[in-house]
Order: sequence, then structure tokens, then C-alpha cells
Amino acid sequence: MRSVLVTGIFFIFMAYVVVLGFEGSAASLEKTDAPLNFLAESIGWGILSTPINIGILLSFFSCTLASINSTARIVFSMARHGLFSDALGEAHEKNKTPYYAVALCALITFLIPSATVYLGGISPLESQGYFGTLCSFGFLLVYILVSLAAPFYLRSIATDEPKAWLITALAIGFLLLPFLGTVGIPGSTLFPPAEYPNNILLLGFIFYIAAGLGWLLLQKFRHPKLISSMKLAIESGDLRLAHSPVPKKSA
Repeated sequence: MRSVLVTGIFFIFMAYVVVLGFEGSAASLEKTDAPLNFLAESIGWGILSTPINIGILLSFFSCTLASINSTARIVFSMARHGLFSDALGEAHEKNKTPYYAVALCALITFLIPSATVYLGGISPLESQGYFGTLCSFGFLLVYILVSLAAPFYLRSIATDEPKAWLITALAIGFLLLPFLGTVGIPGSTLFPPAEYPNNILLLGFIFYIAAGLGWLLLQKFRHPKLISSMKLAIESGDLRLAHSPVPKKSA
């Protein structure tokens, strides 16, 4: 909770810093590729551009590495359940890492944005915005589904709490705000509809989810016991964690 609060406060603070820094400026924040560099130059502290760029580079690298790492482990788990090739479910003999899945996810992460940017004539800044929006749709969908599943999960392990439904409703309400802010509502001034090409990103995300769901249904048709075996494996692991004793702190 402290991590979320500190990060959220820092993000909001920096957003206000950048917006107020561009107040009264001839430049547009929306069309500026490097807003922090622009602000440093505008106050005569251009020397800060180098450490700013190094920090941004390390931040992008860390985010990309974390995404590849988490995606590879999802692919690894799905391969172990028979949804992908068995090779993607293999771990390195020495390092115990899903190296085949990591290599595939790294390759896809590199090729798809690169092909979009260089073959589609899209600038890196625009590409970052488009892919960031698609990722946001994915995060929001997962968070909403987890919020919906939480009360049912608590009931399944006999720890059902009435306040869980209230927390679920509040969580989904807050999660819908950024979604509406991105997609918009026809005729609304508070949430104006997105303009082209942002207005087709949601359709692309729906197509992506539909393709994944279609693949899952196809695998279920080919292997009727696939879903039940996955559910049993997940529930056994969850129950083992839920009922594990909490270690007491030493005095």
C-alpha cells in the first residue's frame, strides 16, 4: 500500500509540475517529445538534459524488461498447461528460467513496435502513445476481472466478507474512470470521444482479446479436460497459499 501511495503521489506531483511548467509557453506539451528537457532548457539549466535522458533510458529499459519477464512467465505457465508449444514450457537446466519463453517474448516485443514505427511511418512518440493505450486497456481489463473475482474467491475459501462487495464496486468504479477518459462518451464534454486514430484502438484491443478467446475455445474443443485441469492446478496452489500459516515475528 505504501508503494502504491508514494508512487501515485509522485506521479500526480510530477504531472502538475510539467503542466504548470508549460503554462504560458509557446510550445505545446502534447506535441513536445521531451517535455523535461524543454523545461530544463527554458530555465537555463540545459545541462540537466543529459541526466534526464539517462534516467528516462533506464526507466524505459526497466519497464520493457519487467514486461518481458512477466509475459514470459505467463507464456511458460500456459505452455505447461498445453495452450502453447511444449518447448515454451521448458526451464533452463542451470538457471531454472523459462529461457525459450523469454526469447520469444523479447523477439515479439522488439519486432512489432519496430515494424509499426518504421514500416507504418509512425513517429516513436506516437507509437509509444498507441501501444501505451493498448497496454492500459489490458491492465484495466485484468484489474476489473480480478476485482469481480475477489468476492467469489473469498467465498470459496470460507472467508467471505460483506465489505468485499463494497470494495469491488468502488474498485471497478475507479477503474472505469481512466477507461472512459481514454475512450470517451458520445456527446459528453467531461469525457469527449477520442479522435482518429485513438478511436480505433479499442476496436483493435477487442479484436486481440477475441482472437485469444477463440484460441482458448479451440484448445478446449481439442482437449475437453484442459480447462478443468488448469482450474484444479490453480486452485490447489491458491488454497495451499491461503491456508499456509503466517510466520510469527520474533520478539
